[in-house]
Amino acid sequence: MDEHEEIIGNPNVWGKIFKKSLIEDNDIEFPEDLVAQDSAFLLESLLNAKKIVFIKDIIVYHDNRRNRKKDKSISYVKSKKNLYGRIRAYDLMYNISKQYSREELFCQYLLVQKLLHWYKNYLLETDLSREELENVFRKYSHLFSKGYQTNIRMPKSIKRVFKEISNDNYDAAINVFLKSKQNYHEKRKKANPSLFGKIKTFLGQ
Repeated sequence: MDEHEEIIGNPNVWGKIFKKSLIEDNDIEFPEDLVAQDSAFLLESLLNAKKIVFIKDIIVYHDNRRNRKKDKSISYVKSKKNLYGRIRAYDLMYNISKQYSREELFCQYLLVQKLLHWYKNYLLETDLSREELENVFRKYSHLFSKGYQTNIRMPKSIKRVFKEISNDNYDAAINVFLKSKQNYHEKRKKANPSLFGKIKTFLGQ
């Protein structure tokens, strides 16, 4: 890990082989009833590993068949359960990183990446009331604050939301978020016109 810190940001479990003794001796488990449990498992495994070997040869071919709307992994469904489950998983991972004195490493290579994914793919896609938004911003304000403090480039609108949360300005954070959500969906509508609209454009009407 000291030689290749960036490996902590490679989240997939299927692309790795784990020594059985590493898992058993350190009592590492997949957290039950938690979305993104594989990320927590992998983080703890990497932080406990005394040696990591890279295999350059291609020995696995990943065939992604879940690319249709009706065939998505349960963990990718846009729902409140998954939205809350993922942020809970990130909080668990943050605590694991502190336990192993790797907090800064986690923030640099994993936390911001995870928060941006969560924000863009779940928070913007899930309808939450102002009360629900304030609750999640308050409960996980330490994660957003760490994300804001970490020197990594991110979209200005998201960075401003994180900044307001880190300053305990939850009303301001919600207002900025709701504005950015409105802009996000308006851009999507323009980028993906209806079939009828496409036909009219094609016919020149």
